[in-house]
Amino acid sequence: MERHPYLIMEPFKIKVVEPLPKVTREERVGHLMAAGFEPFCLQARHVIMDLCTDSGTCAMSQNQWAAMMGADESYKNSTSFERFKKSVQTITKFQYVIPVHQGRAAESLLFRSVLKVGSVVASNGLFFTTEHNIAHQGGKCIEIPCKESCGNKFGGNIDCEQLTNILDDVTTVVITVTNNERAGQPVSIDNLKRLQHICTARSIPVFMDGCRFAENAFFIKESEPGFQNKPIPEIVAEMFSCVNGCFVSAKKDGLANTGGFFATNDKVLFDKMTYEMLWSEGSPEYGGLSGRDLDAIATGLNEVIDEDYLRYRAAITREFGEILKRANVPIIEPIGCAIHVDAEKALPHISPADYPARALNCALYIEGGVKGVHYSYKQGSTLAVGLQKREVLRLSLPRRVYTLSHLLYVSEVFKRVLEKADSISGLKRFSEKINYSGAPMVPILGSIFASDAKRADADTED
Repeated sequence: MERHPYLIMEPFKIKVVEPLPKVTREERVGHLMAAGFEPFCLQARHVIMDLCTDSGTCAMSQNQWAAMMGADESYKNSTSFERFKKSVQTITKFQYVIPVHQGRAAESLLFRSVLKVGSVVASNGLFFTTEHNIAHQGGKCIEIPCKESCGNKFGGNIDCEQLTNILDDVTTVVITVTNNERAGQPVSIDNLKRLQHICTARSIPVFMDGCRFAENAFFIKESEPGFQNKPIPEIVAEMFSCVNGCFVSAKKDGLANTGGFFATNDKVLFDKMTYEMLWSEGSPEYGGLSGRDLDAIATGLNEVIDEDYLRYRAAITREFGEILKRANVPIIEPIGCAIHVDAEKALPHISPADYPARALNCALYIEGGVKGVHYSYKQGSTLAVGLQKREVLRLSLPRRVYTLSHLLYVSEVFKRVLEKADSISGLKRFSEKINYSGAPMVPILGSIFASDAKRADADTED
């Protein structure tokens, strides 16, 4: 990839294009009201810039599409599965491979096989589906990320000191790379090796949530001493060598639109999981996926470890962060695999109890058709007294989808929103009935923007 002082160039050219939706401001207000002021429930065709997630939203390459055309759709022992298995084995160095329809299915199979009521799972940070799958088996989650530090390049690390103090109670450890709950920040090889040493001495299994394994490996190459001259595949292999197995959503660093896998060298665990999956995922040779899906993932796993691609991926995410900072948007640093906006700083007049992150998300959609995802950023650990949470808006970049000009547009929308931040209303629940995307909301002032509320009042008076 060519590198210039004021230019970040995509290491690819665009062959197929998809038109962006055209939705007027008035239409966006109506769509948001119909969605109960929950941007997550908006129809995709009504969103201009969708930064809600990087999961399953990537653009696939010409080689992936070509591989899909040559896929083998045989039910049992297809050549597509053989290519998929070989790709996973080559990258992870694990012998036993189980395909699944997405990462959370692998979580479910794993925890159904290794946990029982009362099991304690320690982690640096767990995705909400992982937490649920652990709890569903009667397990307890303890999150002990490292202490936050502005100068820490590996803010996703697990706190090994705290882990040692509770080791008598822990039955399993899950290490998430990168750490989704700590602003997408990476985990170091040193931290993984320390974790491995601690847990091996007590025969405690360690499993990796490796959804963003390649991006984590690039951060290691870039910032961890001794790894600057190591190829990405070697760093990836060293990461996986520190754990007993991994579950991966291929919708992230698999560069695919669906699918995932579990991999391990533990034959007993493999046999348990392949028996268990027959009732939910299907045969262990396809795991709920078509041959086309298996080939797309097999090809994507080889493409994602390309260093030029990973350098571009990190650079465009950081440049997006810098663009937002120049627009006075308060972001959480250091920047990891996504941009996290501190909504409480962006909208200081809105109480945390009145959902400032959701209000900011709504305002961005009304102003420019931009959608992120709001959530509570965890500060401290579950061992601390009163785990602190902070209202955050996450902006995830779908892989190989948007260019720098798209991100400049998002920053202009942010500028316009923050210029009238004082007029943005908080939200309250309209109903206590909660579904998976939350409860319906209404703005406290009658509209997200006070000016819209005044305009609505004027229309009523007429």
